[in-house]
Amino acid sequence: MASELGQPIPSSLASLLAETDGIDFDALLFFGDNGGGDQFAFVRTPERDDIFAWDHGTDSRKWIAPHLESFLRDALGSAGEDWYR
Repeated sequence: MASELGQPIPSSLASLLAETDGIDFDALLFFGDNGGGDQFAFVRTPERDDIFAWDHGTDSRKWIAPHLESFLRDALGSAGEDWYR
C-alpha cells in the first residue's frame, strides 16, 4: 500500500486495513471531512472536477460542487459543518 500511495503509512493503519480488508472507494479521491464523519472527494474514475460528499451514516454520495474553487468558496463562507446538505 505504501508504494501505491507514494509514502509510508503508520503500522497501526496497515494492521487495521489488513484486518478489515480496507474500504473500497477506488473511484473516489478523498481530501477532507466535515468534522462529523462525512467526507469530501473528487471522482477519480472517470476523472472529473466535481466534488461529492460521502455520508458516513447512509453510505450515500451527493454532488455538492462543480469544482474545487466553488467547494472552497461555499465551505469557507458557511457557518456550520453541514453547509453542503
